[in-house]
Amino acid sequence: MKNKITEKERWIYFFTEGKNVDVDNPPEILCTDEMKQAMAVLNRFSENEDDYLLYQSRLAAIENTYVDEDCKGEKGK
Repeated sequence: MKNKITEKERWIYFFTEGKNVDVDNPPEILCTDEMKQAMAVLNRFSENEDDYLLYQSRLAAIENTYVDEDCKGEKGK
């Protein structure tokens, strides 16, 4: 009987071994639609610095929005 891989194990594998994975021929553990999408995004970032920087700026803006909302909530107490 084949051991069932958990999503946690799959993501751990992705983050620890991803740099060594052939995206055109990934191991079975990464052969899900979600993992293929994650590999495509990382591959795009590695090939295009502008896409990566745009992602980072969007992430920072989202984080700042949450911090601002938290600060407003604290002042209202």
